[in-house]
Parts: sequence; C-alpha cells; structure tokens
Amino acid sequence: MTVKLNVDGASSGNPGPAGVGCRNASGGFEFVYSSNIGIATNFIAECTTIQEGIETALNRGKTAIWVESDSTTAVAAFNFDKIPWQLKGRWR
Repeated sequence: MTVKLNVDGASSGNPGPAGVGCRNASGGFEFVYSSNIGIATNFIAECTTIQEGIETALNRGKTAIWVESDSTTAVAAFNFDKIPWQLKGRWR
C-alpha cells in the first residue's frame, strides 16, 4: 500500500527560524510530525521535510512512498540526486 506524504517546510526570513511538517494524504494520523530545525533557508526546510518524511515512513515499514510538496524545486532535488550538501550525510 502506498503512503502519500503531504510535506511543507517554511522559514521566517530567508534564512530564518524554520520548521517542517508532514501528514498522510487524507490529513489523518498514520503519522504526523513537525519540528523546529533552527535557522535555515526555505529550500533547506522543504528538503528537510521531504527527507524526514521519507525516513519516518521507511522506519514504519512503508516502502511505496508518494511525496507531495508545494516546492517543485525540492522534489526535483531528490528526483535528480541534487539534494543540499547539508542533508547528504543522512540520505541513503
């Protein structure tokens, strides 16, 4: 079964204090999380959300993962292996 992640990251200022969030496609509670990631750009916040959402889904045994984000640039970064260097150490 495919899990759909609706993700969003944001910062107050660019860079500025940033946070991330993720939920399932129906807005339900398959898993939901949010976190403060400190000072970051909007792009880093968006990419962090995608990465943490995928990691959480994998840790819960999900292997078919569909990511939906309002940032086409962040999604493209993952599709073309161009994620920011700050996140590469965690990405498998």
